[in-house]
Amino acid sequence: MRPRFRRAGWALLSLISLIPGCSAPGAKLALPGKSSEPLHEAHADEARRISADPRAFLARVEERAAALEQYTVQFTRTERRGLLRSLEGPERISCWYRRSPLSIRMQWLDEDVKYGESAYSARIAADRIRFIPRRGLLGLPPSVSEVSLQTPVTWGESRYPMTDFGLARMMGRTRESMDAAGEALQIEYRGLAEIPETGRVVHHFHAVFPHPRFPNPYLDIYVDRESGLPAGTVVRRDDGSLDSAYFYTDLRTGVSLRDEDFLIAADRARVTALGTPPAR
Repeated sequence: MRPRFRRAGWALLSLISLIPGCSAPGAKLALPGKSSEPLHEAHADEARRISADPRAFLARVEERAAALEQYTVQFTRTERRGLLRSLEGPERISCWYRRSPLSIRMQWLDEDVKYGESAYSARIAADRIRFIPRRGLLGLPPSVSEVSLQTPVTWGESRYPMTDFGLARMMGRTRESMDAAGEALQIEYRGLAEIPETGRVVHHFHAVFPHPRFPNPYLDIYVDRESGLPAGTVVRRDDGSLDSAYFYTDLRTGVSLRDEDFLIAADRARVTALGTPPAR
């Protein structure tokens, strides 16, 4: 039996101000730098193989990501959004992901961010997301709201709908852009780098897209050396300034997620109190 959720009747102004997507002011993004690991001959051989066909290597990364059924991960997001395309972030978000039926939950980690949780489940509502802010309006307790998948995109609070989140979709968008660039695309393997926050060693790829057809022509792609899965991307504008950056850390693929893992805390508490099982 499905839990019955009522849509919150918030005023439009309140709705716009509380859609998930804004970040902590003044935060700084630490980008990967050179690895401290010595360049052993084994890596030199690996580097030669990757450099010979970087597109083929990235295609295999996408295949591995697409094969993941479920995982948890910490997602760090920085991107230009809104009418003025101002840079927002970085936001640190804990994420739960299940491929089928598509289910995603996000929990914002920074205390000074006004957002709490956001959740999507194709089993419950294929075109809606539910979210709750960290604090309510005018000192009132926070309330759960439900909006269309496209609402955060429409109001410039997110680049992509929530259903576009995930390792596979990130690699898919990258491949689609590369395919669209055609022979004008330049891509090279630049060796090993290191994620500052975790010390994880990653493969670093740099791509240049034809400008002005691509207004953000510079793309850096990072692939975790140990797992062979995506670790992040950085997109820069024609003047070299940052357009967006997405990083994935603390990836755990050996998890067994349940339907209730994709309910925000307020909804999980309601389901428990009513003794009603999660949607089936």
